[in-house]
Amino acid sequence: MKANLIVNSGLEQIAKEELKEKINVDSKIFNDVVEFSTNIEDILKFVKRCQAGRRLIISLDQKKEVDSLAVSEKLSSYFNNGVKFKVVVEGVKGQENRTAIAKVIAGKIFAKLEEEGIEANLELKSPELLVIIYFNGEEYFFGIDLIGKELDSREYRVFTSSASFKGDLGYALVQKSQFNINEKSLFGFVKDGTLAIEAALWANKLNLLNKTKYSFSGMSVFKDFKEQNSKAGEVKVFATDSNIGNVNACRRNSSLAKVKDFITVQKFSLEDWDVKFDENEFDLVVVQITTKDEDRINEIYYQTSYLLKAGGRVMILGRTNWDLSISDKFKLIESGEIVKGESKHKYWLLERV
Repeated sequence: MKANLIVNSGLEQIAKEELKEKINVDSKIFNDVVEFSTNIEDILKFVKRCQAGRRLIISLDQKKEVDSLAVSEKLSSYFNNGVKFKVVVEGVKGQENRTAIAKVIAGKIFAKLEEEGIEANLELKSPELLVIIYFNGEEYFFGIDLIGKELDSREYRVFTSSASFKGDLGYALVQKSQFNINEKSLFGFVKDGTLAIEAALWANKLNLLNKTKYSFSGMSVFKDFKEQNSKAGEVKVFATDSNIGNVNACRRNSSLAKVKDFITVQKFSLEDWDVKFDENEFDLVVVQITTKDEDRINEIYYQTSYLLKAGGRVMILGRTNWDLSISDKFKLIESGEIVKGESKHKYWLLERV
C-alpha cells in the first residue's frame, strides 16, 4: 500500500528519518511530500506517533496534470454506503481554481463509487471522510486522509506563546539537538513547553492520537485492526522559565499531552541555574533566545558551561540574522536553519570544551 506523508516545506528529510526510525521503511522525497509503501498496520502505527508530518494520505494517484488523475484503488475499502465526504484541494492558488478541481475529482469519485455499487454524499461542513488533492508545485498527489485533520496542529497546544512553534517544527528542532534518551536534558526559556513536550513524546514512544476518533473508523480495510497502546517509557526531561505564566502553560500543555509525568518544569531565573542545579548535571541544554534575551548571551554561556558535563551540548535557537558570538568555553558542532514554509529559525549546536 502506497502512502504520502505531506509535510510543511523544509521538513522532508526529518520526516524521512522519522519513517525509518518508527516503522523501518525507506521513502522517497518530493517537495513537501515523502512517499513510502508498507502495510496498513504499520501506517496506523506510524500516524498515531507521527511528529514531523502535516497530513498522511493513502495514495490513489499521482500525476503532473490534474486532469490525468484517476482512482487507482477500490473505494469500497474506504467508503461505506452513505458516507459523507469532502474534496480538499491544497497548494493551488485561487479559490475558483480549487473549487473547479474539487468538482472534477468529486465527479471521478462518484463515477467509481457507482461502479462499485456504493452511495455517498458530498458534505462540505461536517464530512466524515476527506479526499485530498495536494499540489506541490510540480505534481498533484491524490489520496484519502487517514485522520481528517492536520497533524502539526497539536491538540495539547492550548496555552500558547507567540514565540513558540507548532509541534512538527518543535520535533524537528529536538532532532537537530541530537537529543538522546540516555542523556539528561534541560529545556531553558521553555515558553509554552512545545520543545520539551515533543522531546518527551518521542523519547517515551507515546501516541499523539490516543483518543482521536479516526475518520476511517468504519472502513472495511481497518475493521480487523486492533489499536495497540504504546507502553509508557521512563525518560524524563527538565524545563525551566523565569516567567510563571510560561511555567503554568508548560504544565497545562504537558498534562493535555499526557506527558506531565515525564517533564519536571520549575520557575527559575537564568541567574539561579547554578544554584538550583548541580555542576555537570546535564548532557544537553536547549535554549530559545528571543531578541530581548540576546544581550544575556554571556550569562547563558556561563550558566550552561556550569551545568553541562565535559562534552555536553547546548543548542541555541535564535533569529536568522543574529550574529552569535561563540564563547571559548564551547566549540561549534553544527549550525543551520530550519525552514518551515515562510518561517525560518537558526540554530547553533555547541559542545562544551
